[in-house]
Amino acid sequence: MQSRPRGWISICNAVSRHPIPSLPRLRMVPRMTQAHPDIIPFPGRPAAAAPEVATVLIVGADPGQTQVWAAGVQAQGYSTRTASSIESALQWLQAAPPEACVVGPLPPGDSLDTLQAAISRAGLGTQIVRIDPAASVCQFRCEWLADAVPESQLPVLAAAAVQRSQLQSEVRRLKRQLCNRNLRDMAGHSPAMHQLRTRVQQTAELSASVLLVGETGCGADLVAQAIHDASKRAHRPFVSIDCSVHSAETLEQELFGVTETSGGQTTVKQPGRLELADGGTLLLDNVDCIALPLQRRLAAVLQDQRFEREGTGERVRFDVRVIFATHADLDDLLQRGLFRPELHRDATAQRIDLPPL
Repeated sequence: MQSRPRGWISICNAVSRHPIPSLPRLRMVPRMTQAHPDIIPFPGRPAAAAPEVATVLIVGADPGQTQVWAAGVQAQGYSTRTASSIESALQWLQAAPPEACVVGPLPPGDSLDTLQAAISRAGLGTQIVRIDPAASVCQFRCEWLADAVPESQLPVLAAAAVQRSQLQSEVRRLKRQLCNRNLRDMAGHSPAMHQLRTRVQQTAELSASVLLVGETGCGADLVAQAIHDASKRAHRPFVSIDCSVHSAETLEQELFGVTETSGGQTTVKQPGRLELADGGTLLLDNVDCIALPLQRRLAAVLQDQRFEREGTGERVRFDVRVIFATHADLDDLLQRGLFRPELHRDATAQRIDLPPL
């Protein structure tokens, strides 16, 4: 028999002389059937809100046909509205903007351009799916799809249009969020800078023109870009031009474009800044440097939102929000006869004074 080590015997003897006390038995507490008055219940998590159902507006002169198309779109899980004319479609567009709009044959006198212009002016992301008038059979097409699709695939095309609209809305939301972050990150924490950030956010929600007044180099172009990015026009172009570096003739060409005549035909050689900024924002920096004759024409054009192209007689329509910037006193120039009153009225609709450097 193998002998145990001396240390092992010592441990056994110690345990026998000092036994380990037994642990007390746990007493079971009955479960509380009623809430104790001193216990504050944890608030329950609110039920998640159901996602909003996207809406598709269907426009067509034939009510029976629009109902057939609406049934197919509803099978994709979308809500539908129907309109028999462009006028009623514009009412739906103002009341509850849809994600997509399916346009079939329209009543005489109605034009799809009217609907597209209203969507652009409102800054909406509504996607248009229109019937192809050139096709021998009923087909639909949209501007972001190269080929037309048959009528049987209309529900799938409408679903793709809804997804594209939702994606663009998300992009605009992220742009605004980035713009707000950029505003917060503007250098300086003085009351003047805080007021500037507040004014930029307030001005971005409006559609009237803006006048930025500040000394040279104070960042008027950055403030104008921030206003554009935080507005409903953020998905459209931001175009700027420095009026002080152009002569009167060159500036007029820059604004309204350049045409050329060859072989008896007049074509557009270079589109103007007003056309390039259609749907977006145009910054006129150093507006005080514009010559008086051009000021008169510019004021009339901005009032009508259209101009006549030289050489062709074509009436060009545009939708532009103008931001004016200057370091001069426009009120003083107006009193001295160096600034047109009609342009001064447009330029001073809203004013933001930029903090000095």
